[in-house]
Amino acid sequence: MTNELQKQKPPCLSIIVLNWNLGRMTQECLASIRTHTSGVEYEILVVDNGSNPEEKSIVRNACSLHGARLIEINQNLFFGEANNIGVEAARGQFILLVNNDVMVTPGYIGPLLRALETAHRAGAVGAELRYPDGRLQEAGGYVRPDGWTIRHGLTRPPAGILSGAGLHIVDYCSAACLLLRRDIFLEAGGFDPLF
Repeated sequence: MTNELQKQKPPCLSIIVLNWNLGRMTQECLASIRTHTSGVEYEILVVDNGSNPEEKSIVRNACSLHGARLIEINQNLFFGEANNIGVEAARGQFILLVNNDVMVTPGYIGPLLRALETAHRAGAVGAELRYPDGRLQEAGGYVRPDGWTIRHGLTRPPAGILSGAGLHIVDYCSAACLLLRRDIFLEAGGFDPLF
């Protein structure tokens, strides 16, 4: 960390975006974050997972354009370890993990932060993920006793009670857009690189 960063007051939120050979997609993701993130002090960190030189150049330019800090890894360490590296470098109390194919929408961050701060015993908060045509892709899920899962919002009766609008306690959320507390994540050891 540079001396300049050490002197600055840490932001409340660190947004971590991974890239691997998809520079233009990452550029679009960063633009959506800058356009639609408001009401909170934040930083953006892009972790490049060993992209080829052309893609890395696109990502460098995108980071410069959108004021993001770039962490370059010389090899693909995959999702878990790359996010661990990003979280370790982050300065915010809260961490938002965002896949580079996610385009955030207006007002997305306020409800996520409120849910994490106020929901009883919430360890992490996931977003409702939708396809570009508006169909629901993911909104967390439940693990049945037999190990199979039920994806929230995609159920039919009699499990329809699990599909209502609003906050829900779920067994898991996609890390495509996942908000959590940095200290708890680090205390738990982060993502297991074996998975």
